[in-house]
Amino acid sequence: MSEKLMQPKELAAITGFHPRTISDMGKRGEIPGAVLIGKHVRFDAKSVRDFLTRGGHLNRAAQRANSLGDAPAPLL
Repeated sequence: MSEKLMQPKELAAITGFHPRTISDMGKRGEIPGAVLIGKHVRFDAKSVRDFLTRGGHLNRAAQRANSLGDAPAPLL
């Protein structure tokens, strides 16, 4: 890991997902660069940025949110 570690609330602000959703997805390995520190999940900023700039998106959560009628904001 080469940069700072992001908290779920920081990644949530970028993606439009709830921080708890981001944490759960990180724990399941759905977001690259996720690291568990005790019970807390953090994200390698460079890994996340690379993933998003390569066109990666958080499909499963987006599908779940859409089915509930609460679509997340588009990813940057």
